[in-house]
Amino acid sequence: MIVNAFLVHADQVAFFLHRARFLAMMQMAMQADAGQAAPLPPALTNAVYLWGVRFLNADAMLVYEPLYLARAVQALRSTLASMSASTTIHVIQANVLLANYHFATGHMMEGLHYCNAAVALALSCRLYEIRSVHAQPRAGSFHAMDFDLPPPNDAIEEGERVRAFWHVYVLDQMWAYARKVPARFSASSGPSIDTPWPMEADDYPSGRFPPGVRGSQTVDEFIRGNPQNDRGGASRAALYAKAATLLGRSTMLSKQWSSTAADAERFAAEFVNLDGLVDRFAHALAPVETAPDPQTASKLLLVHTLACVASIQLHKGFRQGDAPIANKDYGTALDVTLALDAINPAQVTFVNPIFAILWTSVSRALIAEMVRLRGVWASASVQVGHSSAGDELQIVENEHSKVVAALAKITATMTALSSACPLMASQAAKIDQMVAQAG
Repeated sequence: MIVNAFLVHADQVAFFLHRARFLAMMQMAMQADAGQAAPLPPALTNAVYLWGVRFLNADAMLVYEPLYLARAVQALRSTLASMSASTTIHVIQANVLLANYHFATGHMMEGLHYCNAAVALALSCRLYEIRSVHAQPRAGSFHAMDFDLPPPNDAIEEGERVRAFWHVYVLDQMWAYARKVPARFSASSGPSIDTPWPMEADDYPSGRFPPGVRGSQTVDEFIRGNPQNDRGGASRAALYAKAATLLGRSTMLSKQWSSTAADAERFAAEFVNLDGLVDRFAHALAPVETAPDPQTASKLLLVHTLACVASIQLHKGFRQGDAPIANKDYGTALDVTLALDAINPAQVTFVNPIFAILWTSVSRALIAEMVRLRGVWASASVQVGHSSAGDELQIVENEHSKVVAALAKITATMTALSSACPLMASQAAKIDQMVAQAG
């Protein structure tokens, strides 16, 4: 019952293992006699139970949450001390699940700890070089404890490694943005990523990842707009990774703005390229309302939202500037709130906790526009005797009402999703406070 409850929402907390194989191994673990070697590390099984009881959200089950958390944490410490190559991917999965658990419950420092542990493991075993065009690993190291995994036993195992890397990469990009810290996988300091874009877990045993496929500079080629290295790049998992990449690059570029002539020219070139890429990516996405089921809709909404926040990051420094980029962050923020109509919180009771951070960023753009509109209102009110001023007041009033409604929709959605994700409740309260401070 607990495992099934977990699997309903597993994609929302970055579960990347092949489900059928995972279930078979869980069945073996539950039937194993005392003293038998467990097919899955206890850190992973307890992390799954931890999320399962939270997803069940019943008082009779939630009492076990502290127990499973303590067991998962303790088991992870023991596992890290004696980890083998065969358990590495499972240990990474346990760290990812614990990271998202702590983020969802509002314990940011703990979440960052497990996120960093997952990143460190991915770097150590060079998951960023799976199927690399380079015959040998590049010179140099990005971690002090490098080790090579043995060749995968089959396509499922190789697929799990590919998906493990990209889920860790996405986790790193998103929560570095949330914490306002540099991502470990960044253009300036991280390794060059050769691992091809991820596919869905069942694509690998189906033969959609042929032995001859090789990757090179996967992320950099995407940023350059080069489609030649894009095998598997249209999968849901790949779109998720690309959207997180756009958020990370937009955040990094927005911090590099300088008004000096030389830097301004370089910045303008990078800005135009990235802005166009974000727009093309967002416009090519399927509408959220076309998703076949609520869980798929929430995953597609996350990709849309990541792309929109990437655009907001790029444009927030140019508010009230020259057209056509002036206030583009506001228009993009409205797009996010319109997309919320495609999901029903009664059907999707849990979403990825990063939504709480992203919706807060969207709300900041809306609040900035609300403040601007109130300034325009005050200025136009001085000239209320002129007919043109009266028309302007009506336009401003209508737009202000639209902003208020958009903010209300975001906070209502977050409140509806807060029972399984306390971070939603705290961020919704933060948005209300920002609105109040805006006057």
